[in-house]
Amino acid sequence: MHTLSCLACAALAVAAGTALAAPPSDPPYQPRFARNEIPSAPISAPSCMVMEYPKTSLRNEETGITILALTISPAGRLLSTTVAQSSGFPALDQAAMAGAAKAHCKFKPSTIDGKPVQSITPMAFRWTLE
Repeated sequence: MHTLSCLACAALAVAAGTALAAPPSDPPYQPRFARNEIPSAPISAPSCMVMEYPKTSLRNEETGITILALTISPAGRLLSTTVAQSSGFPALDQAAMAGAAKAHCKFKPSTIDGKPVQSITPMAFRWTLE
């Protein structure tokens, strides 16, 4: 019934030669508070994760880049690791995971609005033969 009466009002206004003003449009969305997000980063030296080159990979001259996704706690501790991008060689990927699990790295945790939060940080390991 409400819609019908509004349509009737509009029809009467047009018939009378007066135009109805369009309702004001909603203003664009503006967030009330900006979020200042800072990603986590290693505090200790990058050498805290020393990877052992798998012997089979050395023999087969396997090289590549393994990218791990490290889950960092609000306290800056490593909680878990997963392979985000494989080197193409399972032995190299497993060695990266094992090295990260054994490492005693400390991280500066990610923060949102100055408060530490759990986050996932990528870390790349380049496997090269020299």
